[in-house]
Amino acid sequence: MTIQFDEQGFALESGYLTVYITDQNDIYSHSEQQYISVGTGLSAQAYLEQPPVQDGFVAVRKDNGWALLSDHRGETVYSILDKSEITITEPGDYPANTTTIKPTCDLCEWDKRKKNWVVSEEKRTALLIQQREEVRSKINALRDLKNRSGVYVEALGKWFDNDDMAYQNLLGFKASLDLIGDYQTAWICADNSVISDFDKAKLTAVITQIMQDKTANVQNALRHKMALAHSDDPANYDYSDGWTRTYEDYVNEQK
Repeated sequence: MTIQFDEQGFALESGYLTVYITDQNDIYSHSEQQYISVGTGLSAQAYLEQPPVQDGFVAVRKDNGWALLSDHRGETVYSILDKSEITITEPGDYPANTTTIKPTCDLCEWDKRKKNWVVSEEKRTALLIQQREEVRSKINALRDLKNRSGVYVEALGKWFDNDDMAYQNLLGFKASLDLIGDYQTAWICADNSVISDFDKAKLTAVITQIMQDKTANVQNALRHKMALAHSDDPANYDYSDGWTRTYEDYVNEQK
């Protein structure tokens, strides 16, 4: 049924019409049948003209007619300036300075000529330097930890403390021996057992082992740092091998 309207948009008769509805942003939403009473007009956001349809576009009401705008709503684009992620919520062309190509990593920069993301060698080099320095610090920290976490003297079958205070105590005993000659004293081991006849020979064995372990750990740290310098993935470089055993290692092995 066709209903006629006067110049003011009021129906000259009553009846049902197919109308085309837009949302509050004037974007076409759907069609529906509406009953129009004589003397009344169409409801708000309702229009008689059927909107055009085209894949990838949406009809929008503009200037008393329909216009087709690109429809990328729901798509994700990425800023070529700062790589930020943007979800499109409005019809129209893609926002300026954006791409649908997702950056592959934080080191990427947008190459206008290639129209794609490329890894910035400057940023990559700076990151590798930073990562190597961070891992070098961790290697040094582990070296120092190993050098103060106990030493095993095989000849005595005992673990001895070798932190700064323990080493000063050993040197203090050596100073006494140098002053008054060899004698025996009671010495507490890492496991709190006591060597009742601790003398110059046993002291020498302990200090010798401390120095051997310290040298081994220094050399191992150097080995790891040299390998780290040539690693293309320094953040994940594994520096866990090659260190001397500590008293904590021994205790954990007994569990």
